[in-house]
Amino acid sequence: MRNYLHILLLLLSFNLVAQTDDVCATALGAPANVDVGDILTLDNTGFSDEGNYTSSLLTGPISGFTAFIWDGASGVYSINATSGAAGDWSVALNLDDGSGDECTVTASEELFTDILDSALPTEITCFNLVSGETYIIGFATDAGNEGTLDLEFIDPLVLPPANSECALAEDQGTIVTNCTPNNVIGDLTEACPNPDEVMCLDLGSGPILWYTFTTDFNVDEVTIETNGASVITPQFALMSGGCGFLTIEGSCQDDGVETFPVSSNTQYWVAVGEESAGAGGSFSLDITASLIVVGDDCGIESLTLGTSLDGSTTCASAPTDGFCSLSTTNDHAVYYDFTVTGLDNVDLSVEMTAGTGVTGISASEIVIEIYESGCSDALPNISTLGTPCFALGATTNYECVPPGTYTLAIGSPATTEGDFVVTVSQLVVGPANDACVNADATVDLNDDCSSVELSGTTVNACPESFAGPACGYDAQSVVWHEITLPVDAVGVEISNITGGVAVTLFTDNTCPTPSDFFDDMDCVTLDGTVFGMTGGDSYLIGVSTDEALESAYTFDVLAIVPPMNDDCADALDITADAALGVVSNNNCATADGNVCTFDNATSHVTWYEYTVAATNNTDIIVNIVGSGGAGVEAMGGSFNVYTDCAYVQLDNSVDACGNGFGLDTRYECVEGGSTILIAVGSEDEDQGEFTITITEENEGPDNDECDMAEVIDLAATPCEILPVVGTNQFACPEGFTAGGCAYDMDPVVWYSVTLPADAVGLEITDLTSGFYATYFLGGCAGTTFDGTASCFTFEGNSAVTYNAGDVILIGIGSVTADEGAFSFNLLSVVPPANDMCVTAEDISATAASGVTGTTACATPPAINYCSLGTTDSHVVYYEYIVASTINTDLSIEIVGSGTATTDISIALYEDCAGTTYDNPETSLADGCTTLGVPLNYECVTPGTVLTIAVGSPEGSEGEFTITINEDNTGTPLNDGICDAEEIVIAANCTFQTVFTDNTGACPESPLLDGVSTCELDQDAVIWFSVLIPNNATGLEFSDLGGGEYVAVFSGDCSTPVLESDCLNSAGQILGLAGNSTYLIAVALDAGAEGAIEFMIKTITPPSNDICNPNAQPLDSGVATLGTTACATSDNTVCSLDGTSHVVYYSYVVTSTSNTDLTIETVSSTATSGTAAVDLVIEIWTDCFGTDFDIVPEEGAAAECSNGVDETLTYLCVPPGTVLTIAVGSTDTNDGDFEITVTEDADGIPTAVNDICDAPIFLDVTDPCEWLPFSVSSLDACPEE
Repeated sequence: MRNYLHILLLLLSFNLVAQTDDVCATALGAPANVDVGDILTLDNTGFSDEGNYTSSLLTGPISGFTAFIWDGASGVYSINATSGAAGDWSVALNLDDGSGDECTVTASEELFTDILDSALPTEITCFNLVSGETYIIGFATDAGNEGTLDLEFIDPLVLPPANSECALAEDQGTIVTNCTPNNVIGDLTEACPNPDEVMCLDLGSGPILWYTFTTDFNVDEVTIETNGASVITPQFALMSGGCGFLTIEGSCQDDGVETFPVSSNTQYWVAVGEESAGAGGSFSLDITASLIVVGDDCGIESLTLGTSLDGSTTCASAPTDGFCSLSTTNDHAVYYDFTVTGLDNVDLSVEMTAGTGVTGISASEIVIEIYESGCSDALPNISTLGTPCFALGATTNYECVPPGTYTLAIGSPATTEGDFVVTVSQLVVGPANDACVNADATVDLNDDCSSVELSGTTVNACPESFAGPACGYDAQSVVWHEITLPVDAVGVEISNITGGVAVTLFTDNTCPTPSDFFDDMDCVTLDGTVFGMTGGDSYLIGVSTDEALESAYTFDVLAIVPPMNDDCADALDITADAALGVVSNNNCATADGNVCTFDNATSHVTWYEYTVAATNNTDIIVNIVGSGGAGVEAMGGSFNVYTDCAYVQLDNSVDACGNGFGLDTRYECVEGGSTILIAVGSEDEDQGEFTITITEENEGPDNDECDMAEVIDLAATPCEILPVVGTNQFACPEGFTAGGCAYDMDPVVWYSVTLPADAVGLEITDLTSGFYATYFLGGCAGTTFDGTASCFTFEGNSAVTYNAGDVILIGIGSVTADEGAFSFNLLSVVPPANDMCVTAEDISATAASGVTGTTACATPPAINYCSLGTTDSHVVYYEYIVASTINTDLSIEIVGSGTATTDISIALYEDCAGTTYDNPETSLADGCTTLGVPLNYECVTPGTVLTIAVGSPEGSEGEFTITINEDNTGTPLNDGICDAEEIVIAANCTFQTVFTDNTGACPESPLLDGVSTCELDQDAVIWFSVLIPNNATGLEFSDLGGGEYVAVFSGDCSTPVLESDCLNSAGQILGLAGNSTYLIAVALDAGAEGAIEFMIKTITPPSNDICNPNAQPLDSGVATLGTTACATSDNTVCSLDGTSHVVYYSYVVTSTSNTDLTIETVSSTATSGTAAVDLVIEIWTDCFGTDFDIVPEEGAAAECSNGVDETLTYLCVPPGTVLTIAVGSTDTNDGDFEITVTEDADGIPTAVNDICDAPIFLDVTDPCEWLPFSVSSLDACPEE
């Protein structure tokens, strides 16, 4: 619609062909006069890019310029633009102001950049023209679009807002300084760019609207802020000076809010544009005039006590703390600091009235609060007139405010703010020491255990801000004192309190709120004592009372400065003067509940040190009495004596605490030279002066202590008695018991011995009656009694085994009634060289003539025998090797000699492991108590090594002579298994007779204990050996009877192995290895001795002694020699037994038809030289005894008959039959024979067709003709 109107107006316009040029300066030389309705026709055809035209749209603009003088009225106009060639065009307008830059076109100066239509005009608005001024229009298009451009000047179809120009700025009038926003709205949609060239941010490159206002007399600053009603993001600038002469105040803003300092009664302009010079839109701004509030921030402003101050809550910020229910967002508060001077708490009054001295407008409501710090810690108040939350027109009082700086907060709810007048005054002042920080000047307490009096008053004193002690300091009137302790003080005693006050002693000086106090000095009203304080430190004392009972007061303070000997570690040494008496006191001494039963808090204990003058243990007597000096006498007390500061009592049995002052207290057996500690104490109020006296008596012997033991030198007297004399008069008990003796009760003295070289023990004898002794090991530091030698009382002996070099302590004691002189004999036990089994003396070569020895100083055996025991007997060892080459008898005899033993027992061993020699002695039951009595042993084996233990019980040891004799007369030479007599076999498989005698022979024990059913370990056994040939398999014995028996062993004589069991009747020992020697034990049963006769032969079986595979093959009709001599038995043949002799043959029938078979045996001597006496024959089909099922013609019994010359006939034996023929003899009837097997022995052969497999073939060829043949059934056999 807008373009059609342009066409109508164009018909009424006057067309001017304007001077155009691509050079701006040339165009300015011929400006045309232009008014509304005039049209300028421009053409940039043929122009070039001048280079000083910058467009926001065109990339290489072809520009042109024309100038004109505006003849119309000043105002805002539009141009209808029509292009001769459609395309992108840029149109710019600059005032020719002589600045020289009007011919430079920038993108920000373009009024139009878009496509122009060649038929319909396009309105270009916001040509702000001033009558009579010269302007230049720049126009441009991209290369290729050059042509004509018609510009018609017209009135705008839509007028821009009136305040688009600075001169027509919208006036807001005078803005009152009341911190209330004044709202300004506008819309930049139709607005034009700024003609006054406001240039900041994007202002000046887009539409601008103008506003103006005037400040009042009271203003300090103006705040401009965008509110939520804005559609666009506005930019604004505050300016002064007037249109055409504007100056920007501060800086332009686009972040929504800015506060500008301004002058009172001054006009200001506000230019509003859009961020990024956009297309425009609505906006809304708040303009607020305010003053700089005095006291708006906490801690900045101050007031003077007693002086009135004009102030205002107008424009004040909201309070940070919502006192009196003020809002922390909408209400108003100001703050003033003030300082309370002086040394102590004061009362304050705050008077508040309405005023007009700041803004001229009085506040209609005022509330107040006083803060101690940071505008957040409210000061507790006691209001007597008015209240803080309704303070306007009233006075509010605060009591007991301590010196310091405070903050007065003054506030008004919204809409009630305004001016006020405030006066803060200081009123009543309390005692000078009302505040903790102003405690009475420090008092130095006395260091001589005397009191200092403190005084003061609680009148007008104030409570504290903390509850503190039990009496409640936040509700009582409290004043303060400070004391300083002497450097050695450990506590304080407070007494004689007057004025009805309560006294509290604090552990810290942290004013204004000391929090820690002594539990024992918490609001005391009578007396109190506190320990655990630090000397030289200062402490606060609080004195309090109820407000209604405020009054003057006094009390005494005593510093507890303990004496120098208050602690055990600082005990006073009274050694030099104790015998005459030492005067001391326990005044101001601290408590020690570990001494006697003193109270651990209020008693008074001092310490003393005394060193015993005696060298040895002694008795001391302690006596303590009250006074004795110039001081105040102790009213009573007790004491105890210790060995150290760990409260170890010198003697728990002494009741020193019970004796107390005034009585002698005796301590017995105090170690000479030792230091003791005496703790003297009194309960509270009983302390004072006393005298200590210590005396010594009854010093003990030099060897009363273990570590002072008397040394006895035994090195020069090994195994010789050394007499010792001593005394235990005034000796002391020990701190232990041993072996049941009361070492902890009786007087004990000590001896020390070091065992000399080779010594193994120590022995005491003949100790005086009534005394006892114990051996101790390990030295005095770790005295350990020897349980084997403890608490012995004797006139006899006591020996204990130790090692050479051992240091042994001997404690000698007695009951107190027997104490005095004593004596004993001491012996170092240096054993003989043969004291140990492993060092046994070998007497094999000399024993027959007697060897001298001794059991004196010998040690006990490791193995008990003859009840000697293993603790206190005396045993030596000898070794003897039997010289006899055959078993022998042995005689051992021991007799006394020299300093003779009175009792001897012996034991025989096979080794040092204690293996008892197993040969019973024949003259006595054992070897015990055998002094002078021979011991006889029979059948001792040659080379036997005997270990002989010779011992005496304690008290019977001494010298002796041992004699050993051997006697093997009457012992057979083959008595021993290793001395076996050889049997030489004259002929194998032939008995030969052995004649012998076992008289004087020995049993084979323990070698053959329980080896066979015969009693070889009990009977008299003699021995033979025999070598059997290579083909032998055993031995056979005969002629055994009358108690004789034999046993055969393999292996050597040291490890014989029984073959089968013994034979006490005729029999064989089979399974022996050929070419081996066997041992034969021969004896008579039941231990009998005498002549013995038996027969023996070797068993050397024939080659066919075993059926499979050694059966000997036979040929038909061939006589074969054989023998049963030495053949082994086979009890499956006929009825032969295990002593029989059997050989085997095999035969295979060679006939092709059934045949008769004869087996014939005859006597012979051709093989062994002895003919068989009887023979049995049994026919099998194999070696497993399967019977041949054809019975011989001579009858079934004929096979097992005993005849030697026999014939067996078997008929119809099938061809190929395999036969096994067993031939045997009974024992002693074996011998040689000849055997023959014959087929068809009768000479009449069996017909060839006797068997089905060989029928006679009849050739029948002619029919119906008889075929003649002859046949015989003679010797034919039946079929199965």
